[in-house]
Amino acid sequence: MTLARLRAALDGGEISPAELSSRTVRAMADLDKLLNLAIPAEDREGLDVAPSVRGARKGALDGIPLAHKDMFDRRGHRCSFGARMRQQRPPRRTATAIARLEAVGAVTFGALQMAEYALGPTGHNLVFGDCRNPWNPDHVTGGSSSGSAAAVAAGIVAGSLGSDTGGSIRLPAACCGVTGLKPSWGAVDAAGAMPLSASLDCVGPIARTVEDCALLFDLIAGRPPARLFEGQVRIGYAVRAAGRSISPIVEQAVRSAVGTLAATGMPVSEAVLPDIARLHGLADLIQKVESSTVHLARLQSRRHLYSEHVRKRLSGGLFVPAIAYHQALRERPAHLARFVRQSLADIDVLVIPTLAFPTPSRAETDERRLAGTFERVAAMTGWTRWLSYLGVPVLALPCGIDANGLPIGLQLVGRPNSEHLLFHVGRIFQSATDWHLREPPHFTHIL
Repeated sequence: MTLARLRAALDGGEISPAELSSRTVRAMADLDKLLNLAIPAEDREGLDVAPSVRGARKGALDGIPLAHKDMFDRRGHRCSFGARMRQQRPPRRTATAIARLEAVGAVTFGALQMAEYALGPTGHNLVFGDCRNPWNPDHVTGGSSSGSAAAVAAGIVAGSLGSDTGGSIRLPAACCGVTGLKPSWGAVDAAGAMPLSASLDCVGPIARTVEDCALLFDLIAGRPPARLFEGQVRIGYAVRAAGRSISPIVEQAVRSAVGTLAATGMPVSEAVLPDIARLHGLADLIQKVESSTVHLARLQSRRHLYSEHVRKRLSGGLFVPAIAYHQALRERPAHLARFVRQSLADIDVLVIPTLAFPTPSRAETDERRLAGTFERVAAMTGWTRWLSYLGVPVLALPCGIDANGLPIGLQLVGRPNSEHLLFHVGRIFQSATDWHLREPPHFTHIL
């Protein structure tokens, strides 16, 4: 269930666009009952329907169905943002990223689950119910792009757009065993995407393979495909950092992945990380202030329509001193320069964990019912949020299976605007392994 496979099936006449659309609709309806990965049918408006007959081929995605996190403007559709308050009026324009996919023929099947206002790393949602992991519905999908990763992992669609402010593409990719890209900050036009924290927000793709993520990224970034990389790539890795723990099974999976890359001929060395706890804190501070600013008017007038834990997270930014916020922004270029100069000095790509412990269950991360879960939920972004502060590109890949039979993920980190170098390394890794090809048990796929 890849974009390349679907393109070949359509071109070869194995399936028609209308048949593919029909199968996608049926799969979405059937699997949503188990996984709760789509906005409920009664809340969906203006969903596109694939035409039964197409004219001249538009481009690379002609006739291919995609579905996206419900935070992107779509003409005639009022987004939910995973919350009780929908957009008041249907937008007149479609978000730039989705419009670029539709311009090359993609068919949008609409609204996928997300954490309320993209505030949550697990996939819990009080409004629409929790999104569930296709590998085991009792476990979290990761968030906030929960429905995007679940829909790709379950084989409903071959690709989806999500957003990443502190790990919201990378964590669902890790938990659901798919591939996701947080691009360099600013690489993809975010016009028409729900704002959370303008200094950190990134729009990016989730798909089954690096190849598909690269295609989607090139399309939404509005740039021609890069030429294949030639030359030797130096790999650095780190599995330990001050203030960051890691479970033995995750550490073993990441080390094994590094060994796989070394076996392909890439020089490998241990990397020195910056103070990621400090960078994490700076990212958290910026997000608190900016997200509180986005929601201030609604918090004042319709406070009761926010879930309690989301309301608390948003309210926290109102008490951050202005000088602290401006200092966090002012220090950012220096921290990035130091990271490139020191941590990436002798390497091209850094390999680190995505989630430092096995994918937790929904019950053990349910902040509504279980006291003391805040620290565990907050720990989910321990290896992701600091990279959002630096604004560098990060490619998330599956690299193992834990003792519960759920996926384990790693991150490939590069210099700003080095996405295609990350794709090069990711392709090599996926050509040498089959983690990205493994599927959740007991699912019937479209093809």
